[in-house]
Amino acid sequence: MLRSAILTTVVLVLLPAGASAQTWSAEEQAIIDFTNACWEMWSQEDVDGYLSDCWHEDITFWWSELNLPFGARWVGRVAPSWFSRHDWAAWDFQTHTVKVYGDAAVIQYQLMISEIIDGSSEFFNEGRTDFLVRIDGDWKVVAVHTHLAPASRDD
Repeated sequence: MLRSAILTTVVLVLLPAGASAQTWSAEEQAIIDFTNACWEMWSQEDVDGYLSDCWHEDITFWWSELNLPFGARWVGRVAPSWFSRHDWAAWDFQTHTVKVYGDAAVIQYQLMISEIIDGSSEFFNEGRTDFLVRIDGDWKVVAVHTHLAPASRDD
């Protein structure tokens, strides 16, 4: 509970002025809700649900700090060892832009994670861009680009 309150405080400090006044269309809000549901699955260690419900089987994930792309099978293989070392204390994201183009969409957001890694408390701030397609009415992420962002806009 305390960790969630601390993260909420950090998130509020990081929000751009006027961000809370942002309004989204119903389609844009659906993308935000989908993204939130995916992160909730991941935080609950539901890797199978996350991979099947959120990611397209042909996803390309580009994590700039690793300087290489990888796909869903790689995540499925490494997730068990990742979760054995990581314990999510809290997480949140701040949506910056969402654009829907028929059956394609792009969401850019800032992901803030507070977690325990090998017994030490850590805070991560990632800038992310997810590219989605709608297949038979369901959204799937087909490409992700992520990079670590400064902890605040002043860094």
